[in-house]
Amino acid sequence: MYGAGFYFTSWLISAFMLIPVIIFGIVYYIFLGGAPAPKEQTIKDFCLLTASIHSKEDLESLLSEFRKKYTRYDEHHIDVWLESVTNLAKSHYWDTDAVALFGQELENKNLSHKKVIANTISAALKMKEIVNTQGA
Repeated sequence: MYGAGFYFTSWLISAFMLIPVIIFGIVYYIFLGGAPAPKEQTIKDFCLLTASIHSKEDLESLLSEFRKKYTRYDEHHIDVWLESVTNLAKSHYWDTDAVALFGQELENKNLSHKKVIANTISAALKMKEIVNTQGA
């Protein structure tokens, strides 16, 4: 249809227009693209972690993280916060006295929600006792 010169000119123009785009992409990737900022862990992510505690070390690391970030009662994610507390409390790697102290610590930091926290901890301990008696 067209001569070879037309196709050669079209490819040459396309190549010259592509070079700045490639250079800009490389510069952007080097200076601005870097690794994305790490996503901050939310209480929902934490709750998923508490559901699968496999060792005493896991429990201790989750407890220290909970005490740093989530000791205050979260009004926006009440159910998730209480589920996290329940999962921590019913862990097999934690004795009953330590769970009671943990519950007392949470009650002292959240005075207006003392009753809810006490009920949650006691329900978790009851579930823990039921599982322990069935497993024995």
